[in-house]
Amino acid sequence: MYITSTISFYIILILVNVFLVKLSEWFSYKEKPNPLFWNLSMFSLIFVMGYRSIDVGVDDKNYLINYNAANTLSLLDYYSSRVTEPGFYLLNRLVGMIFDDFQIVILVSSFITIFLFYKAFEFEFKKISLTLLIFIFITTQYFYYFGIVRLGIAAAIIAYAYRFIVRKEPKKVVVSILIATLFHYSALFCFIFLFFMERNPKKTLKHVFKNNKILKVIVVIPILFLSIRFLVYPLITIDRYQGYVNSDILLNFGFLTTLPFLIIFSIKLKDIKKDEHYYIYYILFIVKVLIEIFSPLIGIGRMVWYVNITLCYLMCKVIKVEKNIFVKYVLFITVISYSIYYLNYAYFSDVTSIRSMYLIPYKNTFFEFFE
Repeated sequence: MYITSTISFYIILILVNVFLVKLSEWFSYKEKPNPLFWNLSMFSLIFVMGYRSIDVGVDDKNYLINYNAANTLSLLDYYSSRVTEPGFYLLNRLVGMIFDDFQIVILVSSFITIFLFYKAFEFEFKKISLTLLIFIFITTQYFYYFGIVRLGIAAAIIAYAYRFIVRKEPKKVVVSILIATLFHYSALFCFIFLFFMERNPKKTLKHVFKNNKILKVIVVIPILFLSIRFLVYPLITIDRYQGYVNSDILLNFGFLTTLPFLIIFSIKLKDIKKDEHYYIYYILFIVKVLIEIFSPLIGIGRMVWYVNITLCYLMCKVIKVEKNIFVKYVLFITVISYSIYYLNYAYFSDVTSIRSMYLIPYKNTFFEFFE
């Protein structure tokens, strides 16, 4: 019974948010989504994520242990046995001193994550359908952030910073990356985004490599990954990272599930390139594919979250730019079907999987679906 109740609750959450975001587009205000409906959607997601029981988040019990340690041990004693990012350590300390309630850590983390994602999505208003974007985001990514708290904050900061990449504002990109690194060290990887920000690209053969973003990504990233694997990793001795360092697998063929979308986006690249904004997202999507391919080589699977949102953006964009009505509907049905399949496969199809065991039954500070 609790399985049906929980899944029904999640489905209602998705449908209500889709409806609210659609209203925000219908009743837009000053070239922005209507703030009433837009914020209702945002806060509903924050409520479900932020007031969840620690039994729902995959790592929440470990975060509780670290929270207690941060508020009982001295700074030196704490870091003598932990490598928690300073931003998250400071959040634990502030919450401990002001509220003395670990639930506030989860609530604040959820607020930062969803708020920044919504600000990032707001930047795409009129360029794509925000209703479709929110649907794809919730079904394919939102529930993952229940279990990757620190990484979720960092990924949301980087998603917000995409506007600075598009506007070619490298100083703001650097500051954003450094802030994100305060919550997850892996955000340092995002410095590679600076490669995609030439101000005056030339078209002569001499500058092909320097100014061809796609070629640069395809060549530079594999070289970077190989260099890290064989030059940097032998120097790492911290136990926490030995699972990454000692990996014997070189390539991950799981990227084949992403390949059909890369093909679709590449076919529509001519139309996508008309908006430099989305051409940048296409480049970042290639970065996503390369991360998926080489993730076992240096244990970088989680870094995909810094570019995962480009899949949502590009799915919406190819539908937006398609002029043939029949093809447009085929693409729309494909995207909706994929999102629903992903939702079921990732969270609900196997209730004995780690993620499903935490998400089902859903438990909230104010209510829960009993087992």
